Amino acid sequence: MKKNIKKRTHHNPHDYVNQHTGEEFEKDTEMFTEKETELMHIKHKEFFQVSSLGWKYLLSQLTDSEIVKFLTTTSCLKSEFNICFNSNRPHTTESLCKLLGINNDNLTRFIKQMQKKGLITYAISVKSGYEGKVYMINPYISAKRNTFHRDLDIFFNDVTKTVDKQRNNG
Repeated sequence: MKKNIKKRTHHNPHDYVNQHTGEEFEKDTEMFTEKETELMHIKHKEFFQVSSLGWKYLLSQLTDSEIVKFLTTTSCLKSEFNICFNSNRPHTTESLCKLLGINNDNLTRFIKQMQKKGLITYAISVKSGYEGKVYMINPYISAKRNTFHRDLDIFFNDVTKTVDKQRNNG
């Protein structure tokens, strides 16, 4: 869905008078004008974002095929726990294998590599409300929202800080 963006300018009500009565407007009167801009807003129902430092981290740490698998995994995130979902339920090992087009052994290897790099965890998160283990993605790298449960800090660090350090030292 696309929508044109208008610029809203607020005005001080004491700078204007009511044309019918000649009196000043009340101080709590909200006055503004709107003007069309050349910008538009496109609202996507399905999206995910990768921070620019997150992208640099991925490029420095992963192979091209690992990046594709990781981004495919992050394309189905939901909840304040950044959980990988298969429609309305968290992904299982089997459904994630199917999504990525790999077998169970390759998925296990991939998840372990991502865990070592601080990108994915496969753990029980009681507060998420789901029984059993779930796949969670590091929200400092990729997400579909901006607000998360603070318990994610138990599972993840901001690994993008290493990109800043590498850039400043290099």
